[in-house]
Amino acid sequence: DIKEGGSGHAQFIMDNPGKIQEYYDMEKKKLGEGSYGSVCKAKNKSTQASRAVKSISKSQMKNLDRFKQEIAIMKMMDH
Repeated sequence: DIKEGGSGHAQFIMDNPGKIQEYYDMEKKKLGEGSYGSVCKAKNKSTQASRAVKSISKSQMKNLDRFKQEIAIMKMMDH
Protein backbone atom coordinates (compact mmCIF):
# COMPACT_ATOMS: atom_id res chain seq x y z
CA ASP A 1 0.00 0.00 0.00
CA ILE A 2 1.12 3.56 -0.75
CA LYS A 3 0.65 6.18 1.94
CA GLU A 4 -0.97 9.49 1.02
CA GLY A 5 1.59 11.69 -0.73
CA GLY A 6 3.87 8.68 -1.30
CA SER A 7 5.13 7.08 -4.47
CA GLY A 8 4.94 3.56 -5.85
CA HIS A 9 7.46 1.57 -7.86
CA ALA A 10 5.86 2.51 -11.18
CA GLN A 11 6.63 6.17 -10.55
CA PHE A 12 10.36 5.50 -10.20
CA ILE A 13 11.48 3.09 -12.91
CA MET A 14 10.76 3.79 -16.54
CA ASP A 15 12.35 2.27 -19.60
CA ASN A 16 13.21 5.21 -21.83
CA PRO A 17 14.90 4.72 -25.16
CA GLY A 18 17.58 7.21 -26.12
CA LYS A 19 19.87 9.40 -24.05
CA ILE A 20 19.06 10.24 -20.44
CA GLN A 21 19.65 13.95 -21.16
CA GLU A 22 16.53 13.86 -23.36
CA TYR A 23 14.43 13.08 -20.28
CA TYR A 24 16.32 14.61 -17.33
CA ASP A 25 18.26 17.73 -16.41
CA MET A 26 21.28 16.27 -14.60
CA GLU A 27 23.15 18.07 -11.83
CA LYS A 28 26.93 17.94 -12.08
CA LYS A 29 27.45 17.41 -8.33
CA LYS A 30 27.68 13.72 -7.39
CA LEU A 31 25.62 12.42 -4.49
CA GLY A 32 27.72 9.28 -4.26
CA GLU A 33 30.10 7.00 -6.08
CA GLY A 34 30.68 3.26 -6.11
CA SER A 35 32.62 0.59 -7.95
CA TYR A 36 30.21 0.56 -10.91
CA GLY A 37 29.37 4.25 -11.26
CA SER A 38 28.12 7.41 -9.63
CA VAL A 39 24.80 8.84 -8.45
CA CYS A 40 23.61 12.38 -9.08
CA LYS A 41 20.39 14.33 -8.67
CA ALA A 42 18.26 14.85 -11.77
CA LYS A 43 14.96 16.52 -12.59
CA ASN A 44 12.49 14.95 -15.00
CA LYS A 45 11.89 17.45 -17.81
CA SER A 46 8.21 16.60 -18.25
CA THR A 47 7.12 16.09 -14.62
CA GLN A 48 9.73 18.22 -12.78
CA ALA A 49 10.11 15.34 -10.30
CA SER A 50 13.54 15.04 -8.67
CA ARG A 51 15.22 11.65 -8.80
CA ALA A 52 18.56 10.07 -7.99
CA VAL A 53 20.12 8.71 -11.17
CA LYS A 54 22.88 6.13 -11.22
CA SER A 55 25.28 6.42 -14.16
CA ILE A 56 27.41 3.43 -15.02
CA SER A 57 30.48 3.72 -17.21
CA LYS A 58 30.40 1.38 -20.21
CA SER A 59 34.13 0.75 -19.74
CA GLN A 60 33.45 -0.57 -16.21
CA MET A 61 30.72 -2.90 -17.50
CA LYS A 62 32.76 -6.06 -18.00
CA ASN A 63 30.05 -8.50 -16.88
CA LEU A 64 26.80 -7.89 -18.76
CA ASP A 65 24.88 -10.48 -16.72
CA ARG A 66 25.91 -8.76 -13.45
CA PHE A 67 24.86 -5.41 -14.91
CA LYS A 68 21.43 -6.75 -15.92
CA GLN A 69 21.04 -8.29 -12.45
CA GLU A 70 21.81 -4.94 -10.78
CA ILE A 71 19.18 -3.20 -12.94
CA ALA A 72 16.60 -5.86 -12.06
CA ILE A 73 17.35 -5.42 -8.34
CA MET A 74 17.05 -1.63 -8.57
CA LYS A 75 13.69 -1.95 -10.33
CA MET A 76 12.39 -3.99 -7.38
CA MET A 77 13.63 -1.53 -4.76
CA ASP A 78 11.89 1.64 -3.63
CA HIS A 79 14.68 3.73 -2.16
